[in-house]
Amino acid sequence: MKLITPLAVAAVLLLSACSTTPATPPVPVATVAAATDRTTDVVAVLGEDAAAAVESAEETEPGRITVHTSIVDPRTDTGSPEALLALSICAAVSNTGSWTHVNVMEADGTHFVLYGHPSAPDTCVEY
Repeated sequence: MKLITPLAVAAVLLLSACSTTPATPPVPVATVAAATDRTTDVVAVLGEDAAAAVESAEETEPGRITVHTSIVDPRTDTGSPEALLALSICAAVSNTGSWTHVNVMEADGTHFVLYGHPSAPDTCVEY
């Protein structure tokens, strides 16, 4: 006849307690905060022509802003009036020092000019 030692009993109790302990529910993932409207701030730093081209501007996260415009890129060589207008919007917004990443969007929602892009982090570049 085998004897059951107190250590064996303790091990069985410990293991049975582990198997009946309910799992901890997962921690909910933080939701992404809504973008903050910065249209007034952007328009305030622009000249009349550039301000007229801005449809909206939103800070998508701290340090990042997306400026939606009515500009349509004619897909010509760099230096078109449309590209120069988008570049001037980007330069004015980036020079405020409020944002490290500026994204000027074309009317169709595509990227037009970027500031803070890894390929050219200190200048506004047409894409």
